[in-house]
Amino acid sequence: MHFQAFDTFEDMLAAIDTALANANEVAKTHPIKIEMLLPGTKFLMVDKEAGEIFGEVIGHAGPDTDLTDEEREYDRQQAEESLKQGFVFARCYGWGCPDGEYGDVHVVTVLKILTDEDFAAAREASWRFVPRSEVSL
Repeated sequence: MHFQAFDTFEDMLAAIDTALANANEVAKTHPIKIEMLLPGTKFLMVDKEAGEIFGEVIGHAGPDTDLTDEEREYDRQQAEESLKQGFVFARCYGWGCPDGEYGDVHVVTVLKILTDEDFAAAREASWRFVPRSEVSL
């Protein structure tokens, strides 16, 4: 795992802005486009330390179904803003988090869109499975 230290909070924010700008530049030529990551879409990411990470796009409203109308509208607006920045809200699974974890995923981290069958096979194999279809790393 990589940790980075900063002298000031402003330095940290500047580094985040730079990383996001770089990711959005890469997104212009990345084969997976944000428009492809609709709610229900399953995907594969690969992390150097965590290995294969399997995800499912949730969309806005997240896991909390007990939101008020005002909270749901705020959540929808936040999701729209995240989409503009290249992020989708998803539940991701891996051998280290077999029950899944909710969070934002940037489009450039998605390696492949998966079929429902490949996603189910990965789940059955305790998330230690690379889909049967071709995956080029």
